[in-house]
Amino acid sequence: MQIETTSLTPVLHLVLSGRFDSESAASFEQMVTSNWSEGVRELRLTMTGVDYISSMGVRELVRAGKLASSANARFAVSAASPRVRSVLSVSGLQSWLVD
Repeated sequence: MQIETTSLTPVLHLVLSGRFDSESAASFEQMVTSNWSEGVRELRLTMTGVDYISSMGVRELVRAGKLASSANARFAVSAASPRVRSVLSVSGLQSWLVD
């Protein structure tokens, strides 16, 4: 998976593309935690280019959502691919979806 980062406090914006699976989960977690700062008020993920998301990918999204929640920050998935939209809906996480 490819991850592009734009950190403009108060928004940490990550653009993801490729497969979000067990192989890429650790790099996603590291990218979020290494770019997180006290001033972040929103973690936004653009997932248009994600063509596959596994249960490990969903687990990392939940972890990122909890990190944002614990910091009173907003967590949002924008421009999700149809595959990501479907998986989040089935997982009961559709409230994170924004366009």
